[in-house]
Amino acid sequence: MEPISISEEISEESEDEKKLRTKIADLILNIVGRIKTAVGNLIRIVQNFLGIPKRILKKMQSLALTIRNFCDKINWWKEFLDHPRTKEALSFLWKNAKKLIYHVLPTRITGKITFGNEDPAVTGMVLAVLGMTIPFHKNKIEAAPLFDDENVLEGEILLKGRIYGIVVLKTAAELYFNKNIKYVIHRWRHKEVKHGERE
Repeated sequence: MEPISISEEISEESEDEKKLRTKIADLILNIVGRIKTAVGNLIRIVQNFLGIPKRILKKMQSLALTIRNFCDKINWWKEFLDHPRTKEALSFLWKNAKKLIYHVLPTRITGKITFGNEDPAVTGMVLAVLGMTIPFHKNKIEAAPLFDDENVLEGEILLKGRIYGIVVLKTAAELYFNKNIKYVIHRWRHKEVKHGERE
């Protein structure tokens, strides 16, 4: 039996210790890495959870701003339409428009219309709409519906009336030179200006 020297035993023990130390170091690094990952995930979850109220608050602020802008627009329209000059302008415009329409409308209408559609329901609806126009032409237009499953639209209408250019020019000039109409146009173009600032 050969004698083992003390130096060989020490070298063998030191190699085993090195391997053991390396394993322990690797294990510690692995554990630290996992702890670091877990802590990072936990921090992200907490940040996301804490960020929810911020996002809700931002959306609520955005919604409040939208509602406020909408209310401001409603208030602007209410103030604009309630203003005496706007009311006078609209009244003047309506009065002149009625005169002009009455002047331009034909005084006599006569004719005959023949119509039909593949769908009888559509033909019936068109006939109902034409029935509503009777007060306008005083039953001088004869409507003949066809329920033969074909698309047909033919006929003739004769209109008789008069349009004097001087009446149209007079109405246009009155509208153009009316101070209240000019005020409404000015207010419409400068919506940011308050009513009291520029009368």
